[in-house]
Amino acid sequence: CLYMGTGISLGGCINGTLITGSTNSFGEIGHTGVINFAKEMKKDEIDDHDVCPFCHQKCVEWLIRKDVFDAVSIKTYRENSTAQKLKNLSPEKYKKLTQYLGYLLNIINVFNPDVLILSGRIFDNISALRGDIEALKSSHTLSFSGSNCKIILGNGGQYGIARGAALNTYMKHYTYKDKA
Repeated sequence: CLYMGTGISLGGCINGTLITGSTNSFGEIGHTGVINFAKEMKKDEIDDHDVCPFCHQKCVEWLIRKDVFDAVSIKTYRENSTAQKLKNLSPEKYKKLTQYLGYLLNIINVFNPDVLILSGRIFDNISALRGDIEALKSSHTLSFSGSNCKIILGNGGQYGIARGAALNTYMKHYTYKDKA
């Protein structure tokens, strides 16, 4: 599941088991760097206009905040990415959004999933994105993995991932038996 709300993250299952990673998070795919920024900087030297303040590089999340929503801070991004504003993106901003989301389709090459679920505020409010991402899939993924991956819109709304995590926690607590 590719979730796009305030940030861009991943959720995944293998054979029905939720992948949680070492810190109970599958991945912050939004902080994937797209522009090599080799200059080392200390946190106090970073200008929010040059790089993402979280990962200290020009990542997909930073490019979307800056170029699509004219926001370098999370607060401004939240204000500029409301449902109404999302539905009224200019054609130029929409094109940039799809271009940057196309970078994230590399997850299909890495994980070779059966299904990629698009979820979160951005996808909930711009239904055309699913079709455009489906079209980008052919140019951004390997033919043997991309052609088999179905892209669908999630129906859980902006809280869908939280609901899934809560359900997994409940199921793990009450149904999984210790094999020790």
